[in-house]
Amino acid sequence: MYLKSKTNKSFSSKCRESFLLGNLITFSEYLYSKAADSLFVKLLTDHDTSSERFGSGMFGKLIETFHKTDASRIKMKMAFASYVENSFLINLYRRLITFILDAGISLYGNTVFAFGFLSSVVYIVKRYLLLDQDVKLSGLAAGIALMLFSIPLLLSKSHFRVALGESFFGAYVLQGMFGFLPTDFKPMAEHNKCGALFMLFGASLGLLTFYIPCEYIVIAVIALSLLPCIMHKPEFGFMLLAFALPFLPTMVLAGLLILVIASFFFKVLRGKRTFKFDICDTFVLFFITLMMLGGIVSSNASKSIEPALLYVCFMLSYFLAANLIRSTKQLRHTVKLLVLSLLITSVYGLYQNFFGTAFAGWHDEEMFSDIATRVISTFENPNVFGEYLILLIPVVISLMFIKNDPKSKVAWLAVLICSCGSLIYTWSRGAWLGFIIAMFIYLLVMYKHTIALCILGLFSFPFMIPFLPESIVNRFTSIGNLNDTSTNYRVNIWKAVVKMIEDTFITGIGVGEGAFDEIYPYYSLSGIESAPHSHNLYLQITLETGLIGLIVFIIAIFFIIRQCFTAVKKVADIHNEGAMLSDDYKRLTYLTVGMICGIIAFLVMGFTDYVWYNYRVFLMFWIMCGVAVASARSVRAELCPVKY
Repeated sequence: MYLKSKTNKSFSSKCRESFLLGNLITFSEYLYSKAADSLFVKLLTDHDTSSERFGSGMFGKLIETFHKTDASRIKMKMAFASYVENSFLINLYRRLITFILDAGISLYGNTVFAFGFLSSVVYIVKRYLLLDQDVKLSGLAAGIALMLFSIPLLLSKSHFRVALGESFFGAYVLQGMFGFLPTDFKPMAEHNKCGALFMLFGASLGLLTFYIPCEYIVIAVIALSLLPCIMHKPEFGFMLLAFALPFLPTMVLAGLLILVIASFFFKVLRGKRTFKFDICDTFVLFFITLMMLGGIVSSNASKSIEPALLYVCFMLSYFLAANLIRSTKQLRHTVKLLVLSLLITSVYGLYQNFFGTAFAGWHDEEMFSDIATRVISTFENPNVFGEYLILLIPVVISLMFIKNDPKSKVAWLAVLICSCGSLIYTWSRGAWLGFIIAMFIYLLVMYKHTIALCILGLFSFPFMIPFLPESIVNRFTSIGNLNDTSTNYRVNIWKAVVKMIEDTFITGIGVGEGAFDEIYPYYSLSGIESAPHSHNLYLQITLETGLIGLIVFIIAIFFIIRQCFTAVKKVADIHNEGAMLSDDYKRLTYLTVGMICGIIAFLVMGFTDYVWYNYRVFLMFWIMCGVAVASARSVRAELCPVKY
């Protein structure tokens, strides 16, 4: 499954001449040759056979029937798409967008000035006439800033559509990333003359600040202005979701995701997007169904239905990613946006550690007195931040390998240093362990001399310990130490949860914290009567959806990982046969392995914590699964097409 290493031949030959290194390299290559023919590797890299069997099965034939392209079906689809395209709502939407884009910049200046002026008036009225002492000065500052911002807009004679196309957002984002054409930014009509209408809209926004802070209205208007981009290009909405995930509240992310899903579905109805289904998609859909049932059939349905709906909504991001990302260009942009948000959160985490407020209380302060703080960045908990980091750090490592120019390597190295620094300062042992295991798997997959390196590392590790920070060594070696209050707390919760599962393993107790809170006290051990969850992903899934839920989840993850490793092996086999492959295949291979290793790191951490407790991290997990599958399908579609 590995790719050929580009190690310098002279250096390689010198290593082989060494008795110790030569024997280690020979031993490593022998193990790899045996592993390549082993049942385990074949099981992990035989997804094409499973796909063919799936396609010939009952469910596959049902999907194939849906996708049939006979003349009558094509005619019916085209007729339906034409009906939708020419419907009243689509025409109304099209006219509204044309009206907005064909306005002059000066008309928007009227809107902004009226908004700023009346929001300032509202502040003065509330502060000095109504004597409201709670009104914030930021409202007046925002109003004045809006009026100043309106001056260049009022003086402009440019067309909004043209200015948008010439801007960074229009030229780089809309055209460069999402394929908007230059003709989309050419005026379709004369400037709108409805200046009074634009001013009235601005005045309405200004008066609204009597009830809603000015800055919130500005954010809402900016968000609404992105709506046409999302409706026109669901890919834009998905990438925006992926980038904004660490920074937006859960319900805002849910709203944005629903909008992207609706936009994609509407595109499918209009015949402008397609939806494909594979065997792993079947099990993901099955698991979604079980999660939904876990909200309906629950020991506390009133408190389970909301988290179940959120889980279902966020799991649909998997299907969005797998169907919207159809090219290496889209994959590259998605990954870059994910890594950009990782960089921002990591830098903020480092700032918290060295200059910010200390966040204590998440560790045994007597055992780890040298740990002053644990960083959380934009998340609520250091372990949650650690879960987010280990999902994405392997992707950054892949980006370092696939870039040849020194400047790009230095840039990705800087991102890696920041993110690994934040990972260290989360002091999350589960995240550390998951990351180490994932990196071992990464090296095993990509380099055939990994075993030799690991053996050397094991022999040299005792000599490295004196040079490692004592606080890190103490923290890591405390894994499994029951004297640590955190470890003891988890073990006692696990004992109680196992007893709960013994009584409810068929149906589960239902999804969410409400169902857990209702049942757990009856099984809890003395001193730990209250707990938010089981602190173990697999115990929690079994507890909430029953044993069948855990089995379906494991099968779904197995097929996702298998699909990705199959694509990687196909590229490696062709490369090892001497065929020349483009850089796109190299990028796809490294990125696919990086994403799979991030998912594996996350799943390993799931043995020590309930890594789905935070909804945003739950969403990121399924986004990563979908992006990994999209990457693997891109490889398979070009190298070894399979009907699915």
